[in-house]
Amino acid sequence: VGVRVDRTATRRRSQRRQPRTTPTAAITDRDIVVRCIADGGDPSSVTVEEYGGEKPVTVGADDSVEDALRTMIDHSVRRLPVIDGHDLIGMLSQADIAKNLPDGQTAQLVEAISGAPANN
Repeated sequence: VGVRVDRTATRRRSQRRQPRTTPTAAITDRDIVVRCIADGGDPSSVTVEEYGGEKPVTVGADDSVEDALRTMIDHSVRRLPVIDGHDLIGMLSQADIAKNLPDGQTAQLVEAISGAPANN
C-alpha cells in the first residue's frame, strides 16, 4: 500500500501551530494498519489524533527500567514516550530494553507484553 504525503501542506500546518513538547497523541505503524487501512481508511486524509488513540502513557526520565517495564505490561504497549517534566525527550521501546537483558529475560519480556490484553 503506497502512502502519498503532501509535504507542503504538512509544513504549512506545522508552521501555524506552536510547538508542543508534551505528548498529546501517539501513533504507530500498527495503528495505521489496524485502525485505518484495515477499516478502509485513507492515511493521507486523516490526522494522527483520529487514529492515535488516547493521550499516550509516558514514563519519566528518572523512572527505573522496572517501572518502565511494569508500565509497558500494564498498558500493553511496546513504546513509551520519555518525558522530563512536561518535555518529551525521547522514546523507550521494548527492543531498547530487551537488547540489554540476558537472553532468558528477553523472551519473558516479549511474552509478558505480548500476552497482555490489547489496548486498541
